[in-house]
Amino acid sequence: MEVNSKRMTQRSFRRLSRHLPKSDIVADVEYRRSADDPATIANHRVVHRRPLRYTSGLTAALFSESNPFMSLLDFVEHALLQGAVLADTVHTRQNAVVLHFGQPNEELTAAETSAVVCPVFDLIRIRATGKDRAKFLHNFCTNNIVDLPSGHLREAFFTDVKARVIAHGWVFATADCHEIWMLPGDEQALLNHLNRYIITEDVTIESVPNHTTIAVIGPLSQEVLEAAGFEAPAEDQVTRDSTDCLVAATVWANLPTVFVSVTTSQAVKTWQTVVASGATASGRAVFDHIRILERFPRIGRDISGEHMAPEVGRNGTAISYTKGCYLGQEPIARLDALGHVNRQLYGGTFMPSTDAATTDPVNITSVSAVGFEQRPALAVLNVKAAGLSSSHPAGLPDGTAGRFTLSR
Repeated sequence: MEVNSKRMTQRSFRRLSRHLPKSDIVADVEYRRSADDPATIANHRVVHRRPLRYTSGLTAALFSESNPFMSLLDFVEHALLQGAVLADTVHTRQNAVVLHFGQPNEELTAAETSAVVCPVFDLIRIRATGKDRAKFLHNFCTNNIVDLPSGHLREAFFTDVKARVIAHGWVFATADCHEIWMLPGDEQALLNHLNRYIITEDVTIESVPNHTTIAVIGPLSQEVLEAAGFEAPAEDQVTRDSTDCLVAATVWANLPTVFVSVTTSQAVKTWQTVVASGATASGRAVFDHIRILERFPRIGRDISGEHMAPEVGRNGTAISYTKGCYLGQEPIARLDALGHVNRQLYGGTFMPSTDAATTDPVNITSVSAVGFEQRPALAVLNVKAAGLSSSHPAGLPDGTAGRFTLSR
């Protein structure tokens, strides 16, 4: 039986049910939505359309390894079956965001004490091949790539000639290619930027399609992945198996953080295996909480193309001051000689306050949606102002007023 290649939305579930035994006919999928504003995630009200009633026979048919439709099922549909709450109303893999699975504060506790698994649908992968790839990437990013051993990764910025940020993420090396992994940003801008400089070099740079990435976070993440059958790499290392599954490990906010990227057809099976091995299902709310604690920026939200790489505050991990010449190196060297920047991305906490000053508030760029009154947040501040006071009047994009207290 052939099935249309469209994703398995609510209507396509109905179509599929026509081909199944009558005893296994599915009722409408329960869709759960919440506000797109991250500041309201923790206190949202879930919207129910109709109760979810899947019979055991249908569930087994849909999610068994032998199911011929497995590659057609959207990962989001499986997450909804497990109680996921989504942020977006458009139901596609590219823009659906799983916020949490009903208990974001409990999921955060699991991240801090054991392990959680979070879908990161929008992680960007760009692959570089060809014998000149290492030297080429080395010449256009802020970290040392020529000396990067196979199986290792480094954080880096890609900048223009004025050291303004185009992209930020990790570069890692394998035996036959290098890859750039980034959180959501302008992927096409980086592709255009790099490809315009290819003249005679033996290098091809292109987007990696048809992949889905999850992040396993917590002190037991290595144990969970090994129980799930993955080769869990050490910090700042990456492994790759014969199925093109890549596993990359780093540390965020003192918590082991491991990204697992698989072909989209293997996404549901991978998720099921990791959860069965002891990870707590979680979503963007907890992922962003840990990201903010790490002060790991999102391009387009925390920083823009108007910011220079040293203004992001990742100099120790993402910028090499000994690697030699690269695009944007001269302005970065001048700022290093000067000894400071005029503004910088700072981490701290945001606490709503009705008596906070409303004139010239600090604009919060990211704020955690989980936790209690004081929640981790990021904001760009004038360096002199940050030095004079640790507490500043601030505001969220939705107009909520409060105070931003710097982390020291």
